[in-house]
Amino acid sequence: MQQLSYTRQVIQETMRLFPPIWALIRIAAGDDEIEGHKIKAGDKVIILSYIAHHSAKYWDDPEKFDPDRFAPERAKKRVKYSYLPFAAGKRACIGGALSQIENTLALVQLLRRFTPEYTGPVPAKIHATVTLCPKGGLPFRIRKL
Repeated sequence: MQQLSYTRQVIQETMRLFPPIWALIRIAAGDDEIEGHKIKAGDKVIILSYIAHHSAKYWDDPEKFDPDRFAPERAKKRVKYSYLPFAAGKRACIGGALSQIENTLALVQLLRRFTPEYTGPVPAKIHATVTLCPKGGLPFRIRKL
């Protein structure tokens, strides 16, 4: 896994653009204020990770696919909680780290044997349900190496 840092960055950038958990709902533990909006204890707060992941406030050229955003030296400069593919804190997805390891290893194994060619619309259409899904699937042509 140590040698697969760029592959891991590709997975992270993909999840930035298409986060599996695109919206979170939390209940405010206490009164607060966010950018002039008053929040009372017990209010439901929706956190849109998809919006944060596509915001120019946190990301240079946010619609561009750039795995180098996740290079260690750049990742250190990232605003805390601007990247939430599996939520964060006490309520973060327990399988988030395992998912990233599995995705990285699966991608490496596939690319060692095959060349994928995306044949769908660019950009791909998305369908927001509980998770973010590609609308109509992701059509690929796979060629054996």
